[in-house]
Amino acid sequence: MKGKIKAAILVLALISVVGGCTYKHLDRYLVKPERLKSGKAAGIKFHMWDGSVYVAESIKVEGDYITFKGSLYSPSRRLVEKGRFKLHKDSIALVEVNEYSLSLNKVRTLLITVDVVMCAISWTPLAFVTVKAAFGSCPVYYTYDGHRWNLEAEGFSMSIAKSLMETDIDMLERTPPAGTLSVVAKNEALETQYIVDQKLILVEKGEDEEVYTTPDERAFLRVKNERPVKAFLTEDGNRTDMVKVRDGYEYRSWADSNNLLTPETLRVRIEVERAGRKGLVITYRQTLMTTFLLYQSIAYMGWNYPKYLKMLEEKGKGSFRKRGVFARFGKLKVILNGEVMGEISEVGPIAHNNAAVDLGYLNEGEYEVLLVGTKGFWKIDYVGVADVVGEGNPVVISPFDMDVSGIQRGGVGKEFPVILLPGDTVVFRFDLSRYSGRSYRLFLASTGYYYEWQRKEWVKEENPVMLALLYTLPDVYFRLLTPKYKEVERALEEGFWNSKYERKGGL
Repeated sequence: MKGKIKAAILVLALISVVGGCTYKHLDRYLVKPERLKSGKAAGIKFHMWDGSVYVAESIKVEGDYITFKGSLYSPSRRLVEKGRFKLHKDSIALVEVNEYSLSLNKVRTLLITVDVVMCAISWTPLAFVTVKAAFGSCPVYYTYDGHRWNLEAEGFSMSIAKSLMETDIDMLERTPPAGTLSVVAKNEALETQYIVDQKLILVEKGEDEEVYTTPDERAFLRVKNERPVKAFLTEDGNRTDMVKVRDGYEYRSWADSNNLLTPETLRVRIEVERAGRKGLVITYRQTLMTTFLLYQSIAYMGWNYPKYLKMLEEKGKGSFRKRGVFARFGKLKVILNGEVMGEISEVGPIAHNNAAVDLGYLNEGEYEVLLVGTKGFWKIDYVGVADVVGEGNPVVISPFDMDVSGIQRGGVGKEFPVILLPGDTVVFRFDLSRYSGRSYRLFLASTGYYYEWQRKEWVKEENPVMLALLYTLPDVYFRLLTPKYKEVERALEEGFWNSKYERKGGL
């Protein structure tokens, strides 16, 4: 498979030397070799695994072989020879064909000329930073501490369609005043957000204890005696103290210049002074890599964005997750003694997340824990080690009231789902009076999904061939996007935060 991917990358990269960068929307299709039938072929191309390409004038299909008259071009697109050729179907990597060329069943994956692929990569970096580094995505949550509203969480970041709806659990870092807790959910992006359910989770904790979710958010770990790790080493072996305090001064690396999928390994050294069950505590968020990839993919959809959304909804979560398109990035593996102890996968570039990875029972001594994730994807604010006391027992409560006055359109009831348009806010109120006198850590449990809005500035980059690669050869897709991302990587932050959608008189 690796050989096929490398060859496909070579084909798509070198094919750009033919012709200029004029966008020609030729309705061509990607078909499987076994579906070809004999007939005339007005420009059909057979892309081979070694990067060469045959251009056929007519073809004849006999069993597993295809014979034709045409031309053979090298990977650098120099003419090698003309004449008659015979190819085995298994030797062909990709087949392009005009719809009217052969008697074929139509396929859904529309392609433009592959020559356009690399031409579409040329662009103006500033245009992306100011237009496409849009703030978002998902609802942003705030709580009031008696003095000001504080950013707490962002909900269901990867639920970009109803079929991908999930429940996201986020720790509330601030302890609210006793009585009523007000949580504001706000839409600060150009998208439509659907909050299907909103809960508050309380987990009781003992004196000097803290509570964190496990990476899969299926359990709550009570810990104590938390302290910074002994050492945090970057991939090049340099030691940094940036992760010893939760202060927003984060460690981050920059993406690889050749491939966005390139991983990095960070080394964490912990010292166990007393044997027992230990946990690794991490405070983190992501960079804007996923935001870039999501918005760029929407741009490639162009005016057909609603059609692709419809297809996503029809295929459902299984198809999207099975192919693991964006899952290639969104996992930070925690490895101890060669065993994966946990995988952090929650994404979001706005609010920090906290998680505790159970390392199991450790004897006294020094240990090295590896953090393995995509290079340039993670921002790590803090890493600590703690004694695991046990699992907490969650208490789930629903809001007793919803204030929908911050929703601009009229006639909105106090019921789920709550639909937020840009600038809308909703206030969820929870009664905590019966839980006074005890110490709890609070968590928000947000269930929902959202739809990004297409932007007219983005549709200029419509490119169905890139979308075909995203779904069929995602590794090739991300490799091709690498230079595009690298060109704006260091400028994305400013463009992102400056594009935050604010409505006059809002929060």
